Amino acid sequence: MTTIDESVGNDFRIGDTLSKVFSVYFRNFIPFNLLVLIIAAPILVLVLFTDILSYGNGVEAVDTLLGIVALIAVILTFVFYFVSAAAITHGVFQDLTGKPVNFTESFSHGLSVAVPTILAGIVVSVLSFLGMMVFFIPGIIIFMILMVTIPVIVIENPGVFASLGRSAELTKGNRWALFGILLIFMVIVIVVSIVGSLISGIIAAMGMEIVGLIVSIAFQIFYTAIGPVLYAVVYNNLRVAKEGISTDQIVSVFE
Repeated sequence: MTTIDESVGNDFRIGDTLSKVFSVYFRNFIPFNLLVLIIAAPILVLVLFTDILSYGNGVEAVDTLLGIVALIAVILTFVFYFVSAAAITHGVFQDLTGKPVNFTESFSHGLSVAVPTILAGIVVSVLSFLGMMVFFIPGIIIFMILMVTIPVIVIENPGVFASLGRSAELTKGNRWALFGILLIFMVIVIVVSIVGSLISGIIAAMGMEIVGLIVSIAFQIFYTAIGPVLYAVVYNNLRVAKEGISTDQIVSVFE
């Protein structure tokens, strides 16, 4: 049983891909966001701890501690993002084959590929950043080439550097379409981000700083959860279009 009809070997299409991304995300709004919330729990604790410490801002010892806590939070954010991305990717493929997302299985699988996922994520991030430092466009091109690296690891797990090559192979010939998808997706996320900032800012200005912080965190969880859904669906659609296989065949590795 599948939830989404697809003809094996169809062309890779922007509209179909984006439609599937939002359908999958909103069908699994609770489990995907809960995955992010649980995996990112240590970061949220640090954020709240930093917020409490900030009341002592101006005291040298407190300022030093704030800097250390902030650095740890940044590192953990980077690490936990890729672990949650792997867990959500597993959940996406459960949904695409008509199965309910099994929270425990997805969480467990995310942890099982945590090391290669984090290492590959670091490589992709560094290469994209360096490309953007040279000139913005090369960074975008590099990211499009390596866009499905994490789904490759979750599904195929050929190793960190082999996953980069596999992503380049799958995205080849469809990078203009991928650019269009990224552009539309980024516009949507930016609009939601602005709305979230306005809402949390208004709430904080009313004297409810903690509530404003919680609202801000809720929007951040949304950004964290929906990105991996995009990359997983793109990976699925690229393989269906280029290799002439079905989603059921793709996820047979989990059986």
